[in-house]
Amino acid sequence: MWRYVIVVLCAAVAVGSAPANGEPQTITLEWQQSQFSHPVEFIISPTEELRFRAEPVYAGSRIERIPLPLSDDRTEFLGIAIDVDAERLYIDANRNLDLTDDPEPFPARSSEDSMMFFNDVHLVLDHDGLAIPYVLSLNISFGYFTQVLATIHSGWEGHAEIDGVDFRIAVMDNLNGRFGEGDGFEFAPVHAQRAVTPSSTIPAIVMANERPFALDLSLVEPTDADETPAIRATLQPSDTAMGVVNIQGQYISQIMFDGPTQKTATGAGPLHLPSGTYTVRRVLLEDGWVFDQERWESAWMFTVPPQGETTLAAGGPIRETITARRFRRSIHLSYENEGIDGFEYMNNNRAGPPGFVVMKGDKEVAAGTIEYG
Repeated sequence: MWRYVIVVLCAAVAVGSAPANGEPQTITLEWQQSQFSHPVEFIISPTEELRFRAEPVYAGSRIERIPLPLSDDRTEFLGIAIDVDAERLYIDANRNLDLTDDPEPFPARSSEDSMMFFNDVHLVLDHDGLAIPYVLSLNISFGYFTQVLATIHSGWEGHAEIDGVDFRIAVMDNLNGRFGEGDGFEFAPVHAQRAVTPSSTIPAIVMANERPFALDLSLVEPTDADETPAIRATLQPSDTAMGVVNIQGQYISQIMFDGPTQKTATGAGPLHLPSGTYTVRRVLLEDGWVFDQERWESAWMFTVPPQGETTLAAGGPIRETITARRFRRSIHLSYENEGIDGFEYMNNNRAGPPGFVVMKGDKEVAAGTIEYG
């Protein structure tokens, strides 16, 4: 699964001093070249054409030109071209639609059929006059729709001390230079890092020791032209209204949701959260069963009332369901696993596929196993 990767950093980073009660705390997040892994997926339709003003002389005859959208309306984009035959990647890093004044092309690390993988791609993008470096890998799949999975390996990191506890803050930009939806974000005590799943958005509020803090991020222009812009992170104690979430369910090892804040919790709660509407992103059960929001078109949402309580049904026990549908002279069977929340849970364990037996009276007339997928 690409969406969630847990990382632990051991590099020396800036640490913010503990604030007085009610006073804001400012932390400097320094740019790190590696140790991060934040996936950003782009899906390009065949109607999205890209034409460059100038291009190099390609070695091959098949050239794929792809606009990677950097804004919701897709008017901002990063143009790339792939010489499929020569397995080379060209990036219009300065976004002037001229590929002849950009860095040298990157060779593919591997390719197979309609897929190509590029590793250790270094580029610098200009965002509002600031030169932001990125290190990423690209997994590109060609078809009617072109799919590009960009994994960002660079980002910013810093530490904040709150009530004597060391919190790590990490930010991974999704290439657009703006902090918000689609960016990678981590905020958790250092001792809990292995239990934290990165969020795919930057929340307005973070929770530390059951207290809410308003979060503000801004890029800082470096004093030296050779330096990389840092991020100034400000944590301001917030008086936002709070509520309580009681999680009803069994076997939960991790549940992740985001909204006014992002939260990765273990166990059944109760949880104290800023009031508002949240979306459940992922539920992981102790035996490997998992709910993942990416598999669903409709969102799983719940609301935390101000100064009130709500109950969130999630997790087990898992209910197995086999549905039989007759089609002419055959019977089609489908197998699903549903949590108490009514959503389907999947398990990547392929050992011991579910079996079935068809009886006519007390006589067995057919038996077998249900193939995965």
